[in-house]
Amino acid sequence: MTSLQDNEDVIVEIIKFLNIQEKLKFRAVCRKWYHLIERNLSRTRVLANIDTKNLGYRNSACSDPRHQISRLNTIEYPWRHDSEKFSLLLSNVLNHFYQLTALYLHDFKISTNQVSQLADFPFCGTTLSHLSLTACDLGLVSRREWSYLCSKVSPQLVHLTLYQNKNMSRDKLFIVKRYCTSLIEINYDLFKADSCLDTMIPDNLNKLHVHISDVPITRLKHMFVDALKHQINLTHLRLPCISMYYCHLEAICATLRQLVCLEVPLVKDYLDHEPDCGIVIGDLPLLECFTLLSFHFDVTDQDPPNIDKMITKISQRRGRRLRSLKIGQYSITRDTFIEITSNCLNLQEFHYFLDDRCGYWGHRNLFLINGFLDDDVGKLLASLESLRVLNISYSVISDHQIASIIESCHNLRRLHLNQCKFAGLRCLEAFIDSARKAPNEAFYLILGHLNEIMSCFNINRHKLQLPANLNCDCFHQECDIDVVYD
Repeated sequence: MTSLQDNEDVIVEIIKFLNIQEKLKFRAVCRKWYHLIERNLSRTRVLANIDTKNLGYRNSACSDPRHQISRLNTIEYPWRHDSEKFSLLLSNVLNHFYQLTALYLHDFKISTNQVSQLADFPFCGTTLSHLSLTACDLGLVSRREWSYLCSKVSPQLVHLTLYQNKNMSRDKLFIVKRYCTSLIEINYDLFKADSCLDTMIPDNLNKLHVHISDVPITRLKHMFVDALKHQINLTHLRLPCISMYYCHLEAICATLRQLVCLEVPLVKDYLDHEPDCGIVIGDLPLLECFTLLSFHFDVTDQDPPNIDKMITKISQRRGRRLRSLKIGQYSITRDTFIEITSNCLNLQEFHYFLDDRCGYWGHRNLFLINGFLDDDVGKLLASLESLRVLNISYSVISDHQIASIIESCHNLRRLHLNQCKFAGLRCLEAFIDSARKAPNEAFYLILGHLNEIMSCFNINRHKLQLPANLNCDCFHQECDIDVVYD
């Protein structure tokens, strides 16, 4: 067992080798995974040239841990809830960074003094634009020190995440609004005590991600009306079902470009009884969102005819503008799918999925059931030439038809083939050929784990001769694919 200082030296050595200056991410994991990285340090160095500038390790189920090391994108610090170890982290690691733009800290018990120490690093207030303090017990930090940190990071900070800090008081969120005037995105939990949401939202915000926790339904409507009626620049909205159903959001329709609706209750038979009012999710008239470019709809236990009507009308009335469409937890009909492919000709990102609520390897948004996607539908997909991201996981499209889709969609950069029963060598060769034709762009191939297509890939890996710009992964991941939202 190596000493604590030896472990610190290993972290610093990895950081120095990769020369990470853009994004550093720490997450608490168990000690055994950390030692695995340590033992495979030489292998990590070799594979680092394939990955981005980010280094890390995810503790998720994988039969071959070495594969996890090959896709490092996080530095995960191995000690939980220990202020002494966090002090060593601050002194031994962060001192090496002067132009850090993103810092993610997860599951640390940060003391008041450490908040001040963090605020005094040279990247705070100069280059740091993304800060995440998730599950860091910020409720224990004094208002004075929290004000000091917010004032130091304020000039450049545009993204702030404060999830899972249950002791976070309204006063601290008001301090964020007061000092962090450059924020355009904030993510935080809304708890029962937070009855005045409008006092906690920065004026220039255009991205709002809120997690509702233990808030009475009767209070939500008034809270969001007061909070959003002045947010005329709000372009990205992510809200859970309760808030979408009970809150009037007409004021933001004129500027809304991205809408994420999680588990949204749709008003039953609304379209049949009041057809002139347009399509409504809760009280939001979607057809009035003339600027809407991205629509992610996650619905459970709904009336199928109404959902198909809604998606059909959005495709017909707003399809020319839509760039990204994600439909989850609902099986649309073939006719609805035809409407999508016929009207959304500029679609760059398309996901049709049911995610596993039981936690398939601990991840959400794994795309599990697309059984109706056969060759006839595959021919329609080939007509969407603007596609850059396509998920056809769990489809029964033939290997030949998938290859035709790849050859027709010249802009395709990310492809999900998880559990595609008939996918094989031909579609793999087609996607690899596409990657070779654009050597300066990154390509992502998501194949899933322990399935036919992954076995085919492993058997033919040497024969395929993968280009350097092709990233193959057995897990779903967020990739840097530019989907134009302007």
